[in-house]
Amino acid sequence: MKCFCVFLSLLMLIGLVSCNDVENANQNTVTELDITAFAAWLDSEGFVPAMSQSKMLQKMDNYTYNDVSVKKATVGYFYDGQYGGGYSSNGENFGFHNNYTASQNGETADYSNSFYTQVPLDGLTLPFEIEFGDTLRDALTKMGISQKLPSDFTPDKGEDSAMTLYSDERYTLVFNNLNLSKEPIETDAPYELIFTENYIFTRGNGKESNVTRTIKLTFTADQNELHEFHLQISENYPLK
Repeated sequence: MKCFCVFLSLLMLIGLVSCNDVENANQNTVTELDITAFAAWLDSEGFVPAMSQSKMLQKMDNYTYNDVSVKKATVGYFYDGQYGGGYSSNGENFGFHNNYTASQNGETADYSNSFYTQVPLDGLTLPFEIEFGDTLRDALTKMGISQKLPSDFTPDKGEDSAMTLYSDERYTLVFNNLNLSKEPIETDAPYELIFTENYIFTRGNGKESNVTRTIKLTFTADQNELHEFHLQISENYPLK
């Protein structure tokens, strides 16, 4: 009887270790990726918390396409509302946005800057030196990921089109195959690589801000080539 109990205990321990291994494998299926390189790129490009509207406009004046800056090549406008305002600008191949919104009770505020492009821009080198014309396989190789997506696809538990490649307390990298979505999604670029960073930032007034920074690369269905590069910095912080 004693031997049986010991045997049963060993089985339970092995099962527990196996479950943990599966869970960890699902969270971090890539171990060779330097996930911090995304955040380092955002820092080097100046896409950081508390980035002012004027800094955002200046940044868009530094990126050019056919010798014309993104700022000048897009149609932009300032806007104001009861609880905030911002600047929005869109063009044929790229666009950018700045927005500030205070809550109706005046206790918190949301602030964001975002930018996207579907063409290569002078003055802009993408993370891991990924380029327009690169395929999804090319991008993964440059990132140090050996998986052959979308063929090597295993969805997260409870998901149909999302696969977590990396996850820790601060960073995540997710691959989406929108072709597998249960709800039909019409898009010419169904493959997505989405990096997300969440952390706390102390603003100049000493208030703590909840920061989320994202980078999304989308790839076409036909040639699997890079279709769009998109980034966003969002903050939520107390006003009182």
